[in-house]
Amino acid sequence: MQIEKLLNSLAENLTPELIKFITPPEGAVKTPTTIYRGVLLIEPALTKTALKFQADEEFKKHISTNLVLGYTQADATDQTLILRRLVGFLCFPSPLESYARRKTLDELNQVKSDWILGLNAQANHKIFFYLNFTIPRVKAIYRAELPLNYTPGDNTTYTSKRFIESFKHFLQYFKTLSETPGLDWVKLTQTSVGYLVVLTSKAGEVSEQVFEL
Repeated sequence: MQIEKLLNSLAENLTPELIKFITPPEGAVKTPTTIYRGVLLIEPALTKTALKFQADEEFKKHISTNLVLGYTQADATDQTLILRRLVGFLCFPSPLESYARRKTLDELNQVKSDWILGLNAQANHKIFFYLNFTIPRVKAIYRAELPLNYTPGDNTTYTSKRFIESFKHFLQYFKTLSETPGLDWVKLTQTSVGYLVVLTSKAGEVSEQVFEL
């Protein structure tokens, strides 16, 4: 299973004190590409009919430009923007960045899982996604886009090496913050391989730090 290979690959590159953060909690559900506990937020898949309708509407919207440029109408099977089975809206960069900057925790009520780790294929890349809400006052979410041909265990490419190092740094921040006394709550969010937002609240005062990794 791909998810098993991913866990093994990550464990080989982490210290024992960091491995505990990627060890699936008791009661977790395992699929070929995702491990989670709770209920996943699922994006509905588009049917072929819906894709054809979408293609027709897009063509009509820009018909004059398309005709000038010599474009022809695409068949539904040519569409690349197929919504696959995802972890939910937090998989997408813009909402995740927006989530990271909100100085509240209210929206966490929408998230029905407290632990998710997955590698899901998109049209032209793979999304690695990690969510850990098992420590009550620390909310950690990590997201990285990887090449479509990325294979767990192959850490020879530049992107793979950078991803592993970035995730190690992320988990180290997670560990440090979870052990820091006096914090009311922490939001630790990474929206790409090299961009980290940390929001912390102490005695009602919210502070923000942004790190380039």
